[in-house]
Amino acid sequence: MDAPQGARVLVLEDEAIIAIDVENILTDVGLSVAGTLGSCADALKWLDTNDAEVALLDMHLLDGSCEPVARRLAEKGIPFVVFSGDSETDETLDPIFRLASGCKSRRLPKGSSRRSGRR
Repeated sequence: MDAPQGARVLVLEDEAIIAIDVENILTDVGLSVAGTLGSCADALKWLDTNDAEVALLDMHLLDGSCEPVARRLAEKGIPFVVFSGDSETDETLDPIFRLASGCKSRRLPKGSSRRSGRR
């Protein structure tokens, strides 16, 4: 999925250091951060009155799986990428993560993130 220069990106990440890194990476490549949120509830509320051209989702946020947010994004036609350090396999993922247009899942190799073993 290629986002156009200046595209507004919604970031869902519940760890501040990772969120800051992601924001910096996005702005370094010419994208605009529309918002950075750490919970599903905050993201769903934000999506009631805001839009983005693409979203980057941590699979598990402070209040649980981002599945409801992924569903809302799919309903609104907003493509998203899921990034997680968790060890879920394609067989254990909610179908929304496999079927939504523009959705890709990427798991970090075990031990490559401070998040390893967190959950």
